[in-house]
Amino acid sequence: KNARSYLMATMEEDDATRRIELLNAKRAENIRRREMARKERQNAEAVKQSMNDRLVSKREFAINRLEERYAREQEQQRQKDDSMIAFIRTARERRAYERKEEEKDRQESEALKLKAKRYEALEARREQMIEERMRMAEENARLKEAEDLKTRIRLPQLPPPRG
Repeated sequence: KNARSYLMATMEEDDATRRIELLNAKRAENIRRREMARKERQNAEAVKQSMNDRLVSKREFAINRLEERYAREQEQQRQKDDSMIAFIRTARERRAYERKEEEKDRQESEALKLKAKRYEALEARREQMIEERMRMAEENARLKEAEDLKTRIRLPQLPPPRG
């Protein structure tokens, strides 16, 4: 009986040991499965993060390219505007200079016209004075002739000189 109970006890112990081993194996398998699932999740997360980082990098690169192009276009437009401003300023300055020159020419022309008018007036006055002198000379000549005529007419009427 003793041997039997020992055998039974040993069998029960072996059974319990097998059950414990089975439970330990199941637990180890569960742990291994959970660890693999965790690693797969980490890998999937790493792939997802890598793809996200790549997209962010691409987006930032595209944004930088657009910003650089915009800045370049802005600079080109600023240079065009500066050129246009300089052109307009130069044109205005040139036109102001031309206006000054035109005004100077006009004033010189007016001065010449005034000088010519004065010259013509002086010339007319000179001609008038010449005519006046000629008329006076003719008048004086007529008066002298009349005087001479009077004198010739009276001369015979005068008594002879005493001497």
